Amino acid sequence: MFPLGTQYHRPPTPKAEKWEGDFALMKTCGFNTVRGWAMWSWLNPTEGKYDFSELERLCDLGHKNGIGIILLVDIESVPAWLYKKHPETVYVSRTGKAVQPHTVHNRCIGGHPGLCTDHAVVKKYAQEFIAALVKKFKDHPGMMAWEPHNEPLIEPARYNHEVFCYCEATAAAWREWLKAKYGPIQAVNTAWQRKFNDYDEIIPPTELGSFGDWLDWRLFAVESLVEQDRWRIETIRQNDPNHEVLMHSRGGGDRRDIVCDGTDDWRLFAMADRVGYANFPQGKTPFEHALSGDICRCAAQGKEFWMHELQSGPFGIGLNRNNPFFIILGKGGSADVDVAARPDEVGDVTGDRIAMWSWMSIAQGAKGLLYWQFRTEQFGAEYGFNLVNLDGTPNERLEAAAKIGRVINANEKLFQQMKPPPSQVAIGYSPRNAMLTFFAEGNLNAYLAAYLGTNRLLQHLGHQIDIVRADSDAVNDDYSQYKVLYIPLPLQVQPEVAKKLETFVANGGTLICEPSLGAVEMDNYSADVVPAAGLDKVFGVRREIISTRQQMTVKFGASSVPSRFFEEILVPQGAKVLGKYADGRVAATVNAYGKGKAIYLGTSLLMEYIFSETPAARKVFGKLNGDAGVTNWAGTGNPDTFVRYLEGGGKKMVFVFNGFNKTTRATLTLQSKVSSAQDIWNEKKVTFKPVGKTSQAAFTMKPYETKILLIG
Repeated sequence: MFPLGTQYHRPPTPKAEKWEGDFALMKTCGFNTVRGWAMWSWLNPTEGKYDFSELERLCDLGHKNGIGIILLVDIESVPAWLYKKHPETVYVSRTGKAVQPHTVHNRCIGGHPGLCTDHAVVKKYAQEFIAALVKKFKDHPGMMAWEPHNEPLIEPARYNHEVFCYCEATAAAWREWLKAKYGPIQAVNTAWQRKFNDYDEIIPPTELGSFGDWLDWRLFAVESLVEQDRWRIETIRQNDPNHEVLMHSRGGGDRRDIVCDGTDDWRLFAMADRVGYANFPQGKTPFEHALSGDICRCAAQGKEFWMHELQSGPFGIGLNRNNPFFIILGKGGSADVDVAARPDEVGDVTGDRIAMWSWMSIAQGAKGLLYWQFRTEQFGAEYGFNLVNLDGTPNERLEAAAKIGRVINANEKLFQQMKPPPSQVAIGYSPRNAMLTFFAEGNLNAYLAAYLGTNRLLQHLGHQIDIVRADSDAVNDDYSQYKVLYIPLPLQVQPEVAKKLETFVANGGTLICEPSLGAVEMDNYSADVVPAAGLDKVFGVRREIISTRQQMTVKFGASSVPSRFFEEILVPQGAKVLGKYADGRVAATVNAYGKGKAIYLGTSLLMEYIFSETPAARKVFGKLNGDAGVTNWAGTGNPDTFVRYLEGGGKKMVFVFNGFNKTTRATLTLQSKVSSAQDIWNEKKVTFKPVGKTSQAAFTMKPYETKILLIG
């Protein structure tokens, strides 16, 4: 079965009298999966007493209509009695503010953000609630799976960019973590350049400026979140060994705040049976939506993954309607680096957009599709995201979702067999490097811009992309399967990663790095030589001078490519000059090393692409990739389109998307002989014409149009 369905119940909505009709409509539309929230404060309002009647009805209706129920465990809505009994267990912010449980738009019943689970008493009561819930429903015939945590993150940071938790229980847990890592206190003193006498003198850092203590503080937070989800999952499995445990991450690859959220998908996903991601793409380009899918697919490490929460209706929080970036009494829009400078990205959430977002996830390998959500929530400040009209009647968005189900069901075996082809290009992601930008600047903007710019450029070049880890903290990714590896803003490089990068190049790979490679050594001193970690020999170049500038231009032959931020003046040590600044000084180099090439960018050319999408940048990096042997079996060459394909069962399925609110022309080129294909979404035959060794089909694509061509 290909899971297709929706989020439905989060107390106190929908109203009880609407459930029966809604489930009947979902069944008619071919939905087979529904998710509901098991909220602690709602189900356990009095100590020792539970009221599971609503969830029983949810599971009963699911069973009656042939719809499996996923129950999401939410201990982030803490009961008032527990807070009253243990007020000392609240989260404490970096500024010392104690966060009492309160309402927010996604927990309008109160209790947000829960209590700090570093307090043993909170963990004890939370485990008791989880155990009672699981025992109640483990044998219900409507049950499908469990989720231990909604979009795991450090919950009080969900709606603000603040660092948690500074309560004494967390500080004590951190000191124990440090003891396990360092042993004698002198090892901490050496790592941080301090003169502590004992671990009890250590307090969590609050002011920015140093790297060592902050890096340990946030790596501890990442590992603590993993440990919390470990005992949640363990409690579920101890009481129900038969149902699967699912986990989905807060998607939005363009908004990853590892410092405050503490979310490391690679670590978290290792504990679940199947995984997924959430994304709300209104106001984004399709390339950022695609990045979220790429992250999930790669962090899944071969496990099945789903599009777990996909926006299904117009944005709506507070008084804001249908515009995620509206600013009241202001100019509107957003200056964040994750928003491209384009006028055609917000738009209405139409059936065509639902289809585009859905099929894009499937094109990246997703094997399940859940929408957020069926009805708009009618209580509290969240108002929108609805798949049906306000009165519960169908509309074009629901019909698009139902049609997707019909197409999948008609080709279910094929969709289950098909997978994305192996990627030839990868981006190296490092939480450490994101963290270092925060410790230096107080935000992650520089790292996010570099990461997003790299992604946008490679997506525009038509490459399927993998996201690999450019650190060694979570997994040991195999770089050898790629032809080209890009590393954005690589401020710190662990010795074992440096060795992997050297081996990758020596064995024939092409490595492309942005400036300041390894500029922060592992002892947290600034490096004497950049590129550091011995990689100056691989790149055949050294940095002489570094400045930061708003914008500059680099000449690559006849092409002038804009750049910004870092401006390193490079001195080749055997490398060839690849690009120069306007004054003739060296800006980029290429070095032959072993069987491969190492390309060093002395300025943030990849970062700049998120701000200015120039044909010159596409020409330069397209040639570098092409010289490394990167090919696209299917592509249009039009940066407004997004092309992916799946293969399996002796067939290929090519997806072509017009990602924007305008009509565009696209010529699909396939690197093989194809005479025709069936568009299984639009139910049309598409004819290709031979052009040399390729085949081409030209389209005029309407705004947000999707084509799915079955070949073979």
